[in-house]
Amino acid sequence: MTSIRTFSAALLTVLAIVSAGSASADHHGKAADAMASGMTEGTVEHIVLFRFKEDVTDAQIQEVTERFVALETSERNGKPYILDIQYGTQNSKEGVARGYELGFIVSFKTLEDRDFYVGRPFIEGDDYDLEHDAFKEFVGPLLAEENGVLVFDFTDGDAETPAVE
Repeated sequence: MTSIRTFSAALLTVLAIVSAGSASADHHGKAADAMASGMTEGTVEHIVLFRFKEDVTDAQIQEVTERFVALETSERNGKPYILDIQYGTQNSKEGVARGYELGFIVSFKTLEDRDFYVGRPFIEGDDYDLEHDAFKEFVGPLLAEENGVLVFDFTDGDAETPAVE
């Protein structure tokens, strides 16, 4: 349990630094526009980390990156709904990467936009991002069998103490 808490604390620290330090001015401008339009919550940050199978090539990882970043142009109700996608390869020297090699931070105005993006199996019916759904089908076979993906979502500025399980 201590190592999980240590890992979680380290992950949250890294995410806070990345979110605060490398977010683009455009991202902050879109978030400010969302706040000005009456939305009271902060942006929703969706962090995705990938661990690939050992036989996945650099070219395949490049294709994963290109396809993931292309999701930024996806639309909801005829309009782009993803504020920003940041990405990069793991470069920490802390020794707690747990084999994750490639990471993305996807920013949304609302939880509803995030839910539309996440889609199946969490959204019933067909009101979800079909492009993201196709991406999940593409990337799935390339990911490690065990813990091939780690997803962590939070709303910027929401610092409620989480329940201990």
